[in-house]
Amino acid sequence: MRNEGEGVMRLPLVPYLVVVMSVALMGVVRHLLDALLGEHHPFILFLVPVFLAAWVGGWKPGSLALILGYVTADFFFTHPRYSIGTNSVENQVGLAFYFFVGCVAILQFDVLRRRTAQLFQANTNLMSREAKALQQVEVSLYRLANIVNSSNDAIIGKDQDSIVTDWNKGAEKLFGYSAEEVMGKHIGVILPLDQRDKWHEILEKVKRGVPVEPFETARLRKDGSRVRNIVGSLTDLGRGPTDRYVLDFP
Repeated sequence: MRNEGEGVMRLPLVPYLVVVMSVALMGVVRHLLDALLGEHHPFILFLVPVFLAAWVGGWKPGSLALILGYVTADFFFTHPRYSIGTNSVENQVGLAFYFFVGCVAILQFDVLRRRTAQLFQANTNLMSREAKALQQVEVSLYRLANIVNSSNDAIIGKDQDSIVTDWNKGAEKLFGYSAEEVMGKHIGVILPLDQRDKWHEILEKVKRGVPVEPFETARLRKDGSRVRNIVGSLTDLGRGPTDRYVLDFP
């Protein structure tokens, strides 16, 4: 039974298999074109395996493809056939062109591969850091939510229309309403009539960004009784002002 390690060890051989197969394929193509081209342009097609190998595996497979392509083209498609070396000036110029273009391509593709790998690694690292940062934010929000929910102070979140969006345990204890009873309702359910004008004035200050000092106020419980001696404060957290009420025992 093959283990995963064997597969990993064989992965570096893939570019060299690409070299052999692509050079062989170009040899077949060049043979099919032999009746048309004869001994002209024997090397040009073998640049394709060089480009492919350099992109897939870097400079080592690219160099192997360059040499193997030269040997194959020179041996099978230049005069004299089936020997290494050519006396044709045309083919000698073509050979120089082949090696020049092949070497430049190998260098360029190798640099491109390295830069691509660096960009990929940098992007991976960035995504990893962002994931960790997001996880830390989520943990912080979870802790903050637990702190708010377990606070003895009454903390009430509202949207811009003063509709209750958050209602912690402290608010349940102080006002007698469960979160389910007030969520989605207007904050006016706990506002006495004689406190509404004052509350609207304070709310307008918060919306304009004017700092509001803690203020003494009164609110209504579910049973209609009045909650006195409480200190209120409002903070705008973006979605809407958040109320905080603390009992002040003189």
